[in-house]
Amino acid sequence: MVNRARQILKERLQGSRIVGIEGRGALGAEFARRLFEAFAIGHYRPPLEMSPEEARQGLTEHLLLALNVARGAARQVRPAGSLIFVGGTGARRPRLGLAIVSTATVAFPALVANLALELAPIRVNLIAAGFVDTPLSASLLGDELEKRRDELRATLPIGRVVRPADVAALAVHIMSNTALTGATYDIDGGQQLVS
Repeated sequence: MVNRARQILKERLQGSRIVGIEGRGALGAEFARRLFEAFAIGHYRPPLEMSPEEARQGLTEHLLLALNVARGAARQVRPAGSLIFVGGTGARRPRLGLAIVSTATVAFPALVANLALELAPIRVNLIAAGFVDTPLSASLLGDELEKRRDELRATLPIGRVVRPADVAALAVHIMSNTALTGATYDIDGGQQLVS
C-alpha cells in the first residue's frame, strides 16, 4: 500500500515544484514502511485485560514515534516543507476494546498543532482517517469485511468506501497548499455525520 500511495503521489506531483517523495536516510522508503506499520498496529482489546506495561506502551508509542519523526524532520525537511501524520477517527465514539487507541487518537491532534508551532516554518498537519479499505481493515475485520463494506456503501453520504487513493489525494492537497499547518483533516466519507 505504501508503494501504491507513493506512486499516486508521484503521478499527482509530476511537474510540480514540491520536493520529491523518495526521501533519503531516515525519511526513506524503509522508514515509511515501518512508520506505516507502527501507526497501523494498535492495541485493540479491553484495557483492563492489558498489563500496565501494555497499556503504557499503547498510550505512548504513537505519540513518541511522532515526536521522533518530528525531530528527524526538523533536520531534513526544507523550510516551508510539509510533514503529514496519519491517524484515525477512533476517538470520536467510545467502543468496547478501543479505550487505549481512542485515548492516543484524542491526543494526536493536540501534539500536531503544537509541533506546527515548534517546527515552523515547516508545516505540520494530521490526516485522520475513518474506515479505509486497506489490508489492515481486512485483517481487523476478517470475515466481517464485506459486510462492513456493504454497510458503508449503504450509509455513507459519498455512497462508497474510502480508498487509499482518497487519502493520498488529501495528502497531496495538504502538501501543495502552503497556507495549511497545525490542523487535523478528517477523511471518512461522512461517516461521523451518520454514526
